[in-house]
Amino acid sequence: MEGTAPGAAPRFVVTGEISCIYKRHGRTRKVHNLILLPSLEAAEELSVRLEAIGNIHSDGRPILGLDSRDLLELTLETCPEAEFIPAHIWTPHFAMFGAFSGFDTVEECFGDLADQIHGVETGLSSDPPMNWRVSALDRLSLLSHSDAHSPSRLGREADLLDTGLSYPELVQAIRTGEGLLGTLEFFPEEGKYHLDGHRNCGVCLTPAETAALGGVCPVCGKKLTIGVEHRVEELADRPAGFRPEGAKPYECLAPLPEVIAASTGVSAAGKNTQALYEQMLHALGPEFSILREVPVEDIARCCRETDTPLIVDASQSAGCLPLDCGCYMLGKIWTGPMCRYFRQAVLPLDPALEQALAQEEVVLERRVCPLCGRSFVPKRRQLYCSPACQAEANRRKSRARMRNKRAKDGFRCYDLSPQKPCK
Repeated sequence: MEGTAPGAAPRFVVTGEISCIYKRHGRTRKVHNLILLPSLEAAEELSVRLEAIGNIHSDGRPILGLDSRDLLELTLETCPEAEFIPAHIWTPHFAMFGAFSGFDTVEECFGDLADQIHGVETGLSSDPPMNWRVSALDRLSLLSHSDAHSPSRLGREADLLDTGLSYPELVQAIRTGEGLLGTLEFFPEEGKYHLDGHRNCGVCLTPAETAALGGVCPVCGKKLTIGVEHRVEELADRPAGFRPEGAKPYECLAPLPEVIAASTGVSAAGKNTQALYEQMLHALGPEFSILREVPVEDIARCCRETDTPLIVDASQSAGCLPLDCGCYMLGKIWTGPMCRYFRQAVLPLDPALEQALAQEEVVLERRVCPLCGRSFVPKRRQLYCSPACQAEANRRKSRARMRNKRAKDGFRCYDLSPQKPCK
């Protein structure tokens, strides 16, 4: 087809995501579920049945007041070949294991149909090692998908398959694990819900810190959002680091535009980053190939030709492209100087630094917020601990300016008496 990239025609699977919001055992449950279907005809038939229950046209992810167990039953009645997968199972607000509206087990969520669940989607904020700590998930395939909220985000997570390009073979891999080689993962530390906290308050806490604060935000005093790591700790029956027999391998990758941006000091969404990104795809191939397979010498040559100081390291076994600059995670989400990216991708390149950090604690500069008095680790020239404190400080300054202006101009009297009507 004219105007399309060369190569074989793209393949796709008919899928949909449905948000189920319902009452169960006196609590409101909110669970997102994925449905894979073998054909457009099957999707049309399922849509007709769901349309009798609620409005499926108002959103790309329809919201139905239907129990997840009942949705699974209806789906299998309509199309026995369908595959039903609980989506991003640890997300706090809309997931099977969500801290605020989920369940503690697959059986509790799906009841007598729990054996029809063959795989779960781990989500951006968790990775396989976190899920390996829950023995109840051993029988299920751990899957990593990318939804299409933004086309540029496709591929942040993916499944590695060694199967034919057909729906029956795909479903067989999910149900049995045969042909499912592993997954490509986002760094969970960068996920929106990995740790506890309040985004607007700039608060990010470990489970232990949340417990010490009684689950209350130190900035606004409201209940904290319980993150994925905390929820995994609650349901885990194994220690951290446990790897079950037969566990699939995985790799963590940083998206190539963000690698370019971090190494050049510009925005990941900027024109220069996008131009280099497109040039690298044209010269070196798909993004996954660049991040996982293309020799570093070829990447460096491509970057030299564009006069871009992109510096990468040859150690791709860490699952990402280490940068000759500050830690990729720093400034995005605070996980400490020994975050997993830093440990896997940076420290192996500098044994002396690794030994020094293992022997002595790294002490970071801290500041005291002039508004609330809270101690925090600043990002560059950050003055306040959170956007909430920053906004309150701006409001106070604005009120002070207006008071000074009124005092300087003096009070003026205006005739506000009603005007005489026109004749």
